[in-house]
Amino acid sequence: MAVDQMKAALAFSSPHIDDIRSDIGRTVIQVLGTPNNQLDNTTQVQLFDTIYPNFRKIWCFIRWISAINYLVPARPNRILP
Repeated sequence: MAVDQMKAALAFSSPHIDDIRSDIGRTVIQVLGTPNNQLDNTTQVQLFDTIYPNFRKIWCFIRWISAINYLVPARPNRILP
């Protein structure tokens, strides 16, 4: 049930999807990192398999922004994060 709700939240169309991915991912990592989390192995694998590709999307976006900021010279009127 929790895995289905997490998938629904990650599929939600929002301009803040990276924040949603990050928040859910951090929570999942905290739960999986707790030795007595009381989740069976199947649920743990489902949680990890769901969140890992979303972490990769965030990482690729961060690398893309970093590359742009590195390649484009700084200008006062530049509109980049």
